[in-house]
Amino acid sequence: MPADRRGAGVGVKHRGEKPGVSPAARVSSRSARSILALARKARAFRSLETLLIRQGGKQVLYGGALAVAAAIQTWSGATGTPVQKLTSTAIR
Repeated sequence: MPADRRGAGVGVKHRGEKPGVSPAARVSSRSARSILALARKARAFRSLETLLIRQGGKQVLYGGALAVAAAIQTWSGATGTPVQKLTSTAIR
């Protein structure tokens, strides 16, 4: 490959994809958004079977962890409580 072509296309979006974001991360993020939306409606636990069928167990697991992390970060920012303290008291 010529020296002037090395790295060509690095960081360029293709088909709406974000550079440096793996497909698995996008699916986990989608799962997290679904879980949070269902939680706001008090239907997250009741909808677990549907989520697992549509998105797969591993992605729902990763999405759930991402949703918990996002909720803790938001809670910490809103209350001024350190993340470490919230995590140890809110998650048992």
